[in-house]
Amino acid sequence: MGRKNTIAMQSICNLCKYKSIDIKELKSKTALLLSLYRDICWSICKRSKECQNEAISFCSNDVDLGLMYLYEFSPSPTKREFSEKVYSMYHSRYLISMMDDALLKLKEYPKNGELYYLIVKLCYMDKTMLSQDEIICRLPEMDRSTYYDHKSEAILLYGICLWGNDN
Repeated sequence: MGRKNTIAMQSICNLCKYKSIDIKELKSKTALLLSLYRDICWSICKRSKECQNEAISFCSNDVDLGLMYLYEFSPSPTKREFSEKVYSMYHSRYLISMMDDALLKLKEYPKNGELYYLIVKLCYMDKTMLSQDEIICRLPEMDRSTYYDHKSEAILLYGICLWGNDN
């Protein structure tokens, strides 16, 4: 069995076949989504603060009252713009929630789940971006090539947790 054809990778491939998932497409979509995670979180925080500041400007420090005012009594264009901001914010929060749930599901994977969880969290989901060397130093002892193999497995399993048919 070659380095790239590990037992874990064979299990992942079998799982993808069982769920009728294209493994190359799964990896590319999952890696893309994970690479956007920090930007999505940043955007949510920015929009939340904008909505909160807008609400506060209308009704002192009572955010709920301000939000209600903006929704009920603001002129139509402002109401529409405000509704779109709030909808977009909640949509993004839902996406983040799904991604966080998939990360927890990954952690429960029977073989190396904790390791895969750590890899995905450190590479993509921690607030601070770390270099590959910093990530490898924070993981249980392993060489660089093993880390890259496990990272590939972690991305694929995370994608299965996120988009698998039985979520």
